[in-house]
Amino acid sequence: MKNKVIAVIPSKELSSIRLDHLVNEKLVVEDVIHDKSGKLIGCFCKSPNGDIKGENGWFIPIDSVFEVTLINNSKHSFNELD
Repeated sequence: MKNKVIAVIPSKELSSIRLDHLVNEKLVVEDVIHDKSGKLIGCFCKSPNGDIKGENGWFIPIDSVFEVTLINNSKHSFNELD
């Protein structure tokens, strides 16, 4: 999943960590994050276009990850990043 492009969508968890300004941004996945039990909880992403509000690295909760963009010239929704 590393280096895939995702679209950020609104979620309660994204709001709770005050990252609503990232909604609709396309970000590049740097790392996939699992909890201690192995459950997928999100990913660490960076902007391919540089800083957004002075930052360029965020944890994006899985509920805010919508799609992988441009795989074989199509868009795919997904439930798992692995």
